[in-house]
Amino acid sequence: MKAHGVRGELRVEPFTPDSERFLALQRIFAVDESEDRRELFIDSCRVIEQGVLLKFAGIDSPEAAADLRGRVLEVPRSEARVPPPGEVLYADMIGLLAVHADDGSPIGTVKAIVTAGNDLLEVETSRGDVLVPWVPEFVGTVDLERGVVPIRPIPGLLEP
Repeated sequence: MKAHGVRGELRVEPFTPDSERFLALQRIFAVDESEDRRELFIDSCRVIEQGVLLKFAGIDSPEAAADLRGRVLEVPRSEARVPPPGEVLYADMIGLLAVHADDGSPIGTVKAIVTAGNDLLEVETSRGDVLVPWVPEFVGTVDLERGVVPIRPIPGLLEP
């Protein structure tokens, strides 16, 4: 989820289909680009059409909220939702081995999930990072037990 500061509250764009789950959370971590993690305690939460509005203890002004703008907010692992069968949490994808769907040969390691029109897997390969649309045509069923995600690369994606 991404944070946008407004009037001491943060408007959050959830990366979860269940925005109502925020109503039960008590704390969250705000992580910036340098991986600096800041623990925040939730005073109030409102689900709105454009996402979720969170008010944090000690964040009482637009300026204080603006300091959190653009950070990624993470739910403590112990409080993360259990995904239904066939779904995985974004956090579980990081570090998985991306393998070619046809022959199982290694492609690289999932480095990040990029949210766009369609979510993209950012895969670190020996030739550099590549983005793979996370859609059934290109990404197969994730196997968390084996730590792999099968990928059917777009033609030319892995070419030098």
